[in-house]
Amino acid sequence: MSKVNRVTIVGAGPAGISLAKTLLESGIAVNLVCGGSPIGDVKLQRLYLESNFKREHHEKLNENRIRGIGGTSESWGGRLVEFTDSDFSQANLSLGTKWPITKPDLIPFYEKSLKFFGINDSRDSLIPNESIEDADLIELLGADLQANVGFEKFDVCTPEIWTEIGNVYDSKIRNLLSFENFTLYEDWHLTRIVLSENESKVESIVIGNLEGRFQNLESIFLVLACGAIENSRQLLLLKESSSHLVWAKLANVGKGYSSHVFLHLREIYKPQNFFWNFRKVKNGLLKNRLRFDFRNNELSVIGAAYFAYPPLVNRGLSKVRILNYFQKYGLRVLINKDLLIRSVRKLKELRMKSPDDIDVNSTQVRDRQCLYLQLEKVANEESRILLGENLDTFGNRLPNARLHFSSLEKDSYAKICDLMCLIFPQFQVDRIQLKKQVQSIYDFPNSHAHQIGGTVMGSCNENSVVDSNCRVNGILNLYVAGSSIFPTAGEANPTHTIVALAIRLGEHLSSEVKNQQTI
Repeated sequence: MSKVNRVTIVGAGPAGISLAKTLLESGIAVNLVCGGSPIGDVKLQRLYLESNFKREHHEKLNENRIRGIGGTSESWGGRLVEFTDSDFSQANLSLGTKWPITKPDLIPFYEKSLKFFGINDSRDSLIPNESIEDADLIELLGADLQANVGFEKFDVCTPEIWTEIGNVYDSKIRNLLSFENFTLYEDWHLTRIVLSENESKVESIVIGNLEGRFQNLESIFLVLACGAIENSRQLLLLKESSSHLVWAKLANVGKGYSSHVFLHLREIYKPQNFFWNFRKVKNGLLKNRLRFDFRNNELSVIGAAYFAYPPLVNRGLSKVRILNYFQKYGLRVLINKDLLIRSVRKLKELRMKSPDDIDVNSTQVRDRQCLYLQLEKVANEESRILLGENLDTFGNRLPNARLHFSSLEKDSYAKICDLMCLIFPQFQVDRIQLKKQVQSIYDFPNSHAHQIGGTVMGSCNENSVVDSNCRVNGILNLYVAGSSIFPTAGEANPTHTIVALAIRLGEHLSSEVKNQQTI
């Protein structure tokens, strides 16, 4: 088929699959390049072992990332949480930019994201009619929160939806395969982006597999949807192999990298008559969370607390983690006490149930919960993605990623721990444990789960990598999808916003393709 009628997407996670679905339903032909196949393929997971990250800067990718259809998200489903107005109004401190779009711009696409995940309830029906004011919330919590003058705002936020667990994206790929104009390149990897002579557009890409085969793909548009670190790496490789002109256009690649910080209190009892209420919706559970904005001098940190059914890890992710240990350490895993303890712990977490199997009225779900805190990691000048010295299977430089915590952030997180002990006075015994968890994050960043930034969206070349339509600055037909384009991390899981933005991009590209066909 002519490349004029085709879009190539590299990456088959939430961004790539939702983007492909949107394009196909608009009649646009799609190539989808997926660097994996079934979850748990050890040969493909070995590609993550090549990434030699420094443990004190960033968690190693092989420990918690999965190569395959749906990526890591396929192993657990999705926690669908919207970003709020304040997320969109905050600035990326390291680049001096903020979102060039607003929350109202994205609301129609959040609605479409819910439909993508099979949540048929309308977005409005998932939002309570009555909101709780800050003063009411402070009284309800029963703690002297007025003393915490650094906390500017409290909200009880919905919707927060937990979708089906596992097999979310695999089933969606099967649906895509029913389209005649869809081609899936399974177990193929992007090895090179080829630019035109004047470097204003992508001419083709070269993909390769582990059997040593290579082939060229041509299309009218190329979309990188490989995850935050890999999106940045591919653009850094392009920048390295091109002229000074492209280097100038891509000067901000890798900057503005951020993530989320996770803390938890295991197996606690939820206060009676508290406002975290579960309600079943089709393909998921709906519940509330406490969200707060904290200002520490010039730094603003957004956080949230929520109860969840323990544990949060299911069979797929645990299986891959165990396989990774054996792949990396062989039989040594059996005589390494720390690794063995971690492996056994993961095996114990195989009790995870899907939302449809959970009785929301049971005592276990109503009362005995894990209290999770999820905090924003603020982008700064020292947190970034770079190219390292080691080469991958295909001879390309591997990435290095670094997360740096500023003193203001550390101070903020300490005060947030104090706040949690004020809100939940019956758990003050865990104050020391919480602070130990915070310190362990600084020593060994738990940055695996939500990798954000690196190809940041903005208003101009000077402060961004892509524009408001996700197009790479200075390259006419190259786009980026996924959390790498987020200027700020917020506190919310990125999946819902990733898919909303991917659907938005899909509608934009559909219009662009049809416009070019009529010229």
